[in-house]
Amino acid sequence: MNRDAFFKPQAVVLLGAVSLVAIVTANVEQLSPMFLTQSADVESQFAMSPHQDVTDVSSAITEEESDWRTDPVCKAIFEAVLEGLHRDKVSDEIVAIVIGKKSKKKDPKTIEERMKISFVLDCPLCDPTFEAFLTYQMRDKSRKVKTEVVSGTQSSEGIKDSLQADLLSKFSQERFNAIAGVTSAWISEKLNSKHQLKPEEIQAWKERIRKRASEGKDKLMALKMTDEHYKFWEIYWGCAACNGAESALTDWEG
Repeated sequence: MNRDAFFKPQAVVLLGAVSLVAIVTANVEQLSPMFLTQSADVESQFAMSPHQDVTDVSSAITEEESDWRTDPVCKAIFEAVLEGLHRDKVSDEIVAIVIGKKSKKKDPKTIEERMKISFVLDCPLCDPTFEAFLTYQMRDKSRKVKTEVVSGTQSSEGIKDSLQADLLSKFSQERFNAIAGVTSAWISEKLNSKHQLKPEEIQAWKERIRKRASEGKDKLMALKMTDEHYKFWEIYWGCAACNGAESALTDWEG
């Protein structure tokens, strides 16, 4: 990524109420060629049942999963982002800016480099968010996907014009803030759609997301010391996916 893109010649504006925190866990498995194959399989399942119920989050609180797919909270993040991408008909141009252009290469190095464009490696919330974008990019455009949640905050074109402009910006700060903004809206709708959850269960979900955020912050700090790419993230408190997830919690009743 262009280093100059990280330093816009003006003061950096922090994203409103968004708590800029990157969340990562050291136990998350490395990305592999299976990543793309699994993405296609998940999209097929999503098309049949876009609002699958996730399991009791208590299991996610008592266990340290090695894969985000076994964590109900992380799975919900994937579903929320994928649903939002379909519902708002996000353009291929925007997706390519966020995760890179569509590629036939499936080797771990290629997938890793694409994820590093906008997300933090080995992050339990970045992983599902990245895979949702990847799944959407690989979608069969001839097949319509039904989404039950209708956003009242988006325009008829999907994402608000101002956010679309920022998502296409050459400045990383603007892009990351916009990614956090759209993912926050998508995740918020997903969380608020869980009317069946009791107040104590909602609190358990919130605690889990915050726990992941704490883990991620430590991981990002470590990456800044060892990875040349993340050394240029000094102006950020964290990644867009994690910021969006934490921001969504503020509007979740319970």
